[in-house]
Amino acid sequence: MAHKFLTLIACCCMATAAYADEIYRWVDENGRTQFSDKVPDRYRNAASRIDTNPSELTDSQRQEAAERAAREKAIVERASEARVEPLRPESPPSAAVMGARDSLSQKKLDCERMQREYRESQECFAPYIVRGRKGKYRNGVVLPEAFLYCKPVPDPSLQCGSPPQYNGQ
Repeated sequence: MAHKFLTLIACCCMATAAYADEIYRWVDENGRTQFSDKVPDRYRNAASRIDTNPSELTDSQRQEAAERAAREKAIVERASEARVEPLRPESPPSAAVMGARDSLSQKKLDCERMQREYRESQECFAPYIVRGRKGKYRNGVVLPEAFLYCKPVPDPSLQCGSPPQYNGQ
């Protein structure tokens, strides 16, 4: 009986897959691009069919994709370096200024960096925390895919003390 039921489900899935490849694209009156398998009557003339058949990439397409990925990676790296630049001192301090004050300012910069990284890590992990009953978080329940996208950062309050009040800006 179970075998017949599974066969019936498989046939239904194959039948729906035959219709799933007809996807259309059009721009609505608000200027937004829409994708659907059913086009409203008023957009029939403007809609174009999207080819969803699987296709093999040519070597030139693979090369273009690799170049584009390298360019985008370079842009991201430059942007992250630009965020770090304001934290670096613009000129090296003179020998008279160096000493305890320099080590304190360096420690302050390190603490600010660690607190910023910790806050960014917490903001990244937040959507992956599973909520329990009545909106309360259950302790330690983080979806595993969070670790694919987020970097765990230890709480810097032990080394730096409590962070300044963060107001969300």
